[in-house]
Amino acid sequence: MRHDGDNDRFAQTFVIYEGGGFPERYDRMVIAANSLHNRVWGSRLFTDTSSFQTADVPPLVVSSDRWFRPVDVKVGPDGGVYLADWYDSRLTHVDPRDNWHKSSGRIYRLRGKDAQPISPFDLTRLSNDELIEQFSHPNKWFRHKTVQVLGERADTSIHPTLRKMATSLDDPRSLEALWALNLSGGFDDDLANQMLDHPDAHVRRWTVRLLGDSRGVTPHVGSKLARLAKTESDPEVRSQLASCAKRLSAAHGLAIVRQLLVRDEDLDDLHIPLLNWWAVESKTESDRDDVLDLFREPAFWQLPMVRDTILKRVMQRYAMAGGDDNFITCARLLKLAPGTDETRLLMSGLQEAFLGRQIANVPAELAQALSDYQKSLGESNRSRSRWMWCSRCHFTMMRKSSD
Repeated sequence: MRHDGDNDRFAQTFVIYEGGGFPERYDRMVIAANSLHNRVWGSRLFTDTSSFQTADVPPLVVSSDRWFRPVDVKVGPDGGVYLADWYDSRLTHVDPRDNWHKSSGRIYRLRGKDAQPISPFDLTRLSNDELIEQFSHPNKWFRHKTVQVLGERADTSIHPTLRKMATSLDDPRSLEALWALNLSGGFDDDLANQMLDHPDAHVRRWTVRLLGDSRGVTPHVGSKLARLAKTESDPEVRSQLASCAKRLSAAHGLAIVRQLLVRDEDLDDLHIPLLNWWAVESKTESDRDDVLDLFREPAFWQLPMVRDTILKRVMQRYAMAGGDDNFITCARLLKLAPGTDETRLLMSGLQEAFLGRQIANVPAELAQALSDYQKSLGESNRSRSRWMWCSRCHFTMMRKSSD
């Protein structure tokens, strides 16, 4: 994440505070335990394309005691922030001597000035209706634990109530209801189809995520995901669609990616272009023909995100994997390239794959494609020679002896 502050490294663990027990300015603040600097940092969190960025605020906890080593941080059910303090001058296991202070660790709690203790409770003793009431609790701890209890209870009699809440267009508890339905076995195609149209972007995003977790979707839902990729307005949802595409079959995953690659508003996104590439990359060998079908459409080559993120990488991916099938795929990509600019991008990827290496047993198809490329540059025809030297790519290739 991009960061604005004096800290040149982030802490080893953090929470995003949604405990409801601190003043409002701490809501959604990153609270990080930093053991190396003997303090607890605070950072404000802002959206940044499909990701986030942070900006420092003054530390929440500082100490002159060099043994203060906060190594973990959690938000409790009382809305307080709990710190696990290693409390030792050493914070490394490099020294093999077993001389740590095993009994000196401690736990601290940060709490609001007017915080009051909470009474003992047991969520598992609450009725279903009482648990649903916890969906509105100001402390995220209760909201998440309630979902967990309902999921473990797996009581299908509550599904109609949860479905009504989840599909409501203006109920702020829709997301918790969706989670509870999923954990208790009530997430199905009909619900997914409705939730993909939900006005809350977080609900749509989690619906996509849960479909990706299933590793497979029906044709109807797969088509709905592709249409969503074409129209979705929220970058976080588009990011999740790209992540989901990698986990689905090529028929559905590549259809999603094809729509996402058209979205020029994501060209400068911090993650979406590469997420799209990783979805394509996951199918390069398992579904080779489906990947090549993308490149049989001349307009596909002209998409800015394809030119910026896909062309070089797909050529490099096949070339580095090696073997006849992958080398022949490289040759086919070169033949499919609609123009010299696209060919040069592919050749640049080939250069990255073979930089400084000698590659033996190149299939005739690739050797011929490279020879044709050399001829197009006005270089001498070396297709008959056993060794081929591509001065633009700085690598040596040896054709198969049978050629």
